[in-house]
Amino acid sequence: MTLDRYVEFVLLTESVEPTLLLPIINKLNAHGQLAPIESDYFATFGSSSVIIANPEQNFQPLHELNLDSELLTYAYRSGLGIA
Repeated sequence: MTLDRYVEFVLLTESVEPTLLLPIINKLNAHGQLAPIESDYFATFGSSSVIIANPEQNFQPLHELNLDSELLTYAYRSGLGIA
């Protein structure tokens, strides 16, 4: 599962299921030579839900946030390079 699909899942179902991200988390951990996370790790936190009223109204364009788009693009590309 990719992060964007996971976020879409959370938005649609209004529930948090971090175990769906476990395979990619463990793949990243393997690249960083970290121990894999056990499949029952997230069970200790219990289940939770997210209530998102009108998610389409929660979107705010970047130009309204007064962010430096060049710096944001550089940070994004740098993050991709590290990943």
